[in-house]
Amino acid sequence: MRARVEAFLGRSEIGVTDTGLLETGRKLEPTPELRRSKRIASASLAASASVYIGLGFIPGSHWVIDALRATAEAAIIGGLADWFAVVALFRHPLGLPIPHTGILPENKDRIGTALGRFAQEHLLDPEELAKRLAAADMPGHLAAWLRTDRNAGMLAGEVARMLPQWLASFDDSSLKAGVKAEIRGLIAHVDLVSIADDILITLLKRGEHLAIIDDAASAGLVWLDNKKGNIEGRLYEGIVRYTASYFKGSILDVIGLDPRYMARSVVANEIAQEIADSFVSEVREYLIQARIHDSELRKDLDKNISERIGNLKNSEEWAARLNGLRSYMLDEKEFDRRFDTIWATLRLRAMESVAASSEDINKFATEQLAAIGDAMIMDDELRSRVNAYLTRVAQEAIEIYRGEVGPYVAGVVKHWDPVTMSKIVENQVGKDLQFIRINGTIVGGLGGLALFVINSLF
Repeated sequence: MRARVEAFLGRSEIGVTDTGLLETGRKLEPTPELRRSKRIASASLAASASVYIGLGFIPGSHWVIDALRATAEAAIIGGLADWFAVVALFRHPLGLPIPHTGILPENKDRIGTALGRFAQEHLLDPEELAKRLAAADMPGHLAAWLRTDRNAGMLAGEVARMLPQWLASFDDSSLKAGVKAEIRGLIAHVDLVSIADDILITLLKRGEHLAIIDDAASAGLVWLDNKKGNIEGRLYEGIVRYTASYFKGSILDVIGLDPRYMARSVVANEIAQEIADSFVSEVREYLIQARIHDSELRKDLDKNISERIGNLKNSEEWAARLNGLRSYMLDEKEFDRRFDTIWATLRLRAMESVAASSEDINKFATEQLAAIGDAMIMDDELRSRVNAYLTRVAQEAIEIYRGEVGPYVAGVVKHWDPVTMSKIVENQVGKDLQFIRINGTIVGGLGGLALFVINSLF
């Protein structure tokens, strides 16, 4: 199963090569919500300070004035304390390097390690993931999505568009080497003698050799008709040469006469014509008899061929020839050359065929995708099997990669720019943190009032 998961996901070492959105020097402006919250918090602090300062100009002493002054004073202190606490999370207050401030940028690496460990130990729980995937019914949602003609057509169009590019860029070296080795193995272990014997015996039983005799006889008759003049001429020249050989060393050589001249005089064209006609007629009759099903000649040919093929089964010469053919076929240089040529041709034909059949592929893929959607909707068992498979793959993927998630998250955070990271976090949670300042101002003021009242009473 591990191999199947790795093939499904693509096994690779997790590494950090990109800092993403948190590159150094990236300018981030506060969000409108954050700016508004900051103004409210600052306004509350400013209002407390204004009340405190304003009460200082009122002459005399009265418990109401004193209570308000104590409330404003405590509110200022509470607001300033919470302002300091909130700012200290993201940067040094007023740019002063006060210890234990600028918590996020100063502890970025430690935070990254903690986040990675938390994600690894608590977020990536295989059992919890299995429950959520089972409840989500992903195959059901996918099936419903595929049943829509528009969705199936869109996905099929992408398949048809990308298929030629995928074939062109597909690295077929491993597949090619595997197919080549498989074919070589099949040829090396195939029993050519038995196969050839079975083929020949089957052809005999079906009478295919008689059909070959018929075709050969018909072709021979046509050849005789077309070559009759050539046959006559060659017979004539042969008879002349044969006759002239008897005159050599005779009185003709003494008196200076050409023996071939005498042979041509002795052998008339009519004789050559008669011999040629006789030869052609004999051959023609032989071929005609070979075509007649009940003729003795055809029976003899049938018998001779059957005997010869029957004898091949035990013929060492026949076996040696077939084994020699196999050795020739398995010759490494020749085999590789022929296989490479055939493979290149098949690959080119496949790409051309796919490119020329994009509309047909689109239509076929649309129909098949819609059919898959229908099958998963109608077949609960199929949908359950698909869901179980996806869940199992996801669980085992987590088991495989879980140990790498923590270092991966820590590595990513380590490459972040501290200032930029602080600004991003502040943009996300700063609005809520500003309410801490507002609440600190209010709670501080109420605390100061309560202390004033208690002090006055007791």
